[in-house]
Amino acid sequence: MRRLTNLQHLRALAALVVVLGHVITETSVYADHQPGWLPAFPASFGVDIFFVISGFIMYYTTRAEWGRSGAAQAFMTRRLARIVPIYWILTAIEGLILFLSRLDEPARQLTPLQWIQSLAFIPYFDEAGKPRPILGVGWTLDYEMMFYTVFALSLIFRRKAGLLVLAGIFASLLALGPFVRGAAVQTWTRPIIVEFLIGVALGIWHAHGRKLGPLKVPPLLIAAGIVVFVSTCLPKLNDTQRVEWQPVVWLFAGLVVFVGLISAQSRDETLFGKAASALGDGSYSLYLSHPITVGIYLSVLQKTHISKLLPAWTFLLSALAIALGAAWLTYILIERPITRRLSRRIHRPLTAAARTA
Repeated sequence: MRRLTNLQHLRALAALVVVLGHVITETSVYADHQPGWLPAFPASFGVDIFFVISGFIMYYTTRAEWGRSGAAQAFMTRRLARIVPIYWILTAIEGLILFLSRLDEPARQLTPLQWIQSLAFIPYFDEAGKPRPILGVGWTLDYEMMFYTVFALSLIFRRKAGLLVLAGIFASLLALGPFVRGAAVQTWTRPIIVEFLIGVALGIWHAHGRKLGPLKVPPLLIAAGIVVFVSTCLPKLNDTQRVEWQPVVWLFAGLVVFVGLISAQSRDETLFGKAASALGDGSYSLYLSHPITVGIYLSVLQKTHISKLLPAWTFLLSALAIALGAAWLTYILIERPITRRLSRRIHRPLTAAARTA
């Protein structure tokens, strides 16, 4: 299957948006105040881009599988092999850090139920009343797993019927949102889930509709411009404000992915292209690992009182560099080897089953 290099580059961009937003927040903690030169940056917009890309990729990679025997099982097996191992490993590391930091506060230790819910991608309310798992950024995977489950169910049917099932289930979830209680159902019925459908719609258009293009302007340049525009126009929004702005956010996130699709596919021959593709390949490790890496780095600087000696901008730059370096090692040493090994193991039985179906 043809590799869409532009989308890999956009995944890199989305991960960098999230990481930069979080590092900016930690820089304020490092400095004990909000430096005047430090901008508000919408880290959540990177998640919006990720969700649209996810919807697109799920349709793009399964467009010939709708209605086939075993398609739903094969899809979920591939998704679990791709998502679960590194997430569980980093959840265990974060859980250990939380355990050690709360040795003097037994009442605040994680409960067995919180561990089970985190590892099973079932949202629950944390101490701040937000639906966050042990590994904080894992809240997005709670959405992803819900989407994968519904998408797998839709694959049982032929494409047109399956897409109606997918849209119907999502419409039902959105309609239930205002009337339900509990972390799980409140999470899975939030308007942000529409971004997956936008991605699926782009996948349908790309695979079966009339294509434009190709646009000659580098896609990352346009996408980066959109991100800068959004960060300038949209302040840091609380949950209530974000719902009000949601259609605007959907529009811009969808536009970023659309730009990647209609642009001439980037090449990896240049240093920039190689770096962007490598970062896209490791974007999942970067997304999951950077809170741990940056958190440990900040804690070390504070406990050694180095934070009193170095200006905030040095923390910002060094934290970004450390997050990228640690993520690349995580990808090379942990994520990629595990994913490749699991892919080889599941490919054989799935191929054999397809031949006998």
